[in-house]
Order: sequence, then structure tokens, then C-alpha cells
Amino acid sequence: MEIRIKVTREDSIPAFAAWVDGSLDSGEGEILLNIDACLGELEDEDGKSAGKTNRAQLIIGSLMHEFGHALEDILEVEHDEAMVESEVSKFFK
Repeated sequence: MEIRIKVTREDSIPAFAAWVDGSLDSGEGEILLNIDACLGELEDEDGKSAGKTNRAQLIIGSLMHEFGHALEDILEVEHDEAMVESEVSKFFK
């Protein structure tokens, strides 16, 4: 089995990233990544400006989350936002 997933910059989406539902039907899945949102003014939990590490975690976590939705499509299971978020959050404890 070969699966291709491309990541496309799309700064107009109202999220850090998004899985394009149905994109696998064309043979290549697609994740949209809002670079402006990920690199814009971010604050940590204390209200201080987020550093490079936090921005990297945000991008990594966002892509992992959307890849989880891609796997749901590949495995033909219903999307479960809470489950995907729970699994991704385990990597950042």
C-alpha cells in the first residue's frame, strides 16, 4: 500500500492545521497548515511570549493531530476528535 499526504500552506483557515476530508479519494491526502497562525503572536500559559520550542511543538502537534484524522480515513473509521487529541497530547507531557 502506498499513501501520499502533502502538506500545503494555507493561512486563511481558522485553525493551525486541517485535514482535507475526502482528499484521499484523489490519490493524495492533504493537510493544510496555517503558518501565519503558528508563527504569529503566541503566548504560553503564563501569558509570556512563546519561544521557538513552543512554536515547534505547536506545528508538530498540529500535524500529528491532522495525520491522526488521515489515519482514521485510511482505516475507514469515524473521526473522533477527542480520541485523536488525547493520543497526540501523550507526546507532550
